[in-house]
Amino acid sequence: MDDNLGDALSDIQYTVLGLDYKINHLTYGFSYYNKDDRVNRFEMDRYTLGVNYKILSGLSLRSNFIHYDLADADSTATANAILIGTDINF
Repeated sequence: MDDNLGDALSDIQYTVLGLDYKINHLTYGFSYYNKDDRVNRFEMDRYTLGVNYKILSGLSLRSNFIHYDLADADSTATANAILIGTDINF
């Protein structure tokens, strides 16, 4: 998606991709997100991997790994996060 507000310097571009694959009680997921902000000279890439295991109807275990690459005009940074949880629906 391009956001051009009428000024050549005000472009912001987004790229998003996501995939899911399900085998029996397991669901695997991957997503990619990119933001290229040319106005503020900032770029972000986010990669996410996830697994969801359905134990029984209304109860599942899930985990995610998230990796960030961040850059602006003056610096760069990376970050990682691991999330583990339970999903209960009733």
